[in-house]
Amino acid sequence: MPGCFMINAKGEIKVTKEAKDLIPDFAKLTEPEFHFIVLVEDMIYSPFHRMNRKDRISYAKVIVWGDDQIKIEKKDSHLLKCMEYYKSLVYDERRETVSACREKISSLSEVLRRPSLTDASEINNLMKSITALQVVIDNNEKELLRDEHRIILKGKQELSLLEKMKRSRELYKKAKL
Repeated sequence: MPGCFMINAKGEIKVTKEAKDLIPDFAKLTEPEFHFIVLVEDMIYSPFHRMNRKDRISYAKVIVWGDDQIKIEKKDSHLLKCMEYYKSLVYDERRETVSACREKISSLSEVLRRPSLTDASEINNLMKSITALQVVIDNNEKELLRDEHRIILKGKQELSLLEKMKRSRELYKKAKL
């Protein structure tokens, strides 16, 4: 969602005031930590948004810290907690569907690459499944692009950035129950 971060003239990723108002913990993040969160969790502006989560994390570690072997564990619970908060601000069920479909495509692709897989009908079924999942991804991404800024209230008023983030956060909470 536009508005959780901005990029300043120096190219640094900064948390916006609106996001800090909703999630005060964001103010405690370092610039590299927030950069990492955006690269991993942002499904619109991250250059890795088409990758599965595992790959997004790995690439983001390399870009931010220069090493994909860095472990993000419970000792970094503040970072993990802020990643969840960020997801809550940008939550959209369609994005979750896209993410789930990408994970399934990744799993199916691994099966497809197995040398032991030789049955033509099984290969055909896997290819059809991957194609069907890709159609779901494409349709959801088109809707997301079209609707990104189109939340309009009765009376032709648009939701403010803060209201959009609050709305996303509430939808995220409901989805996690």
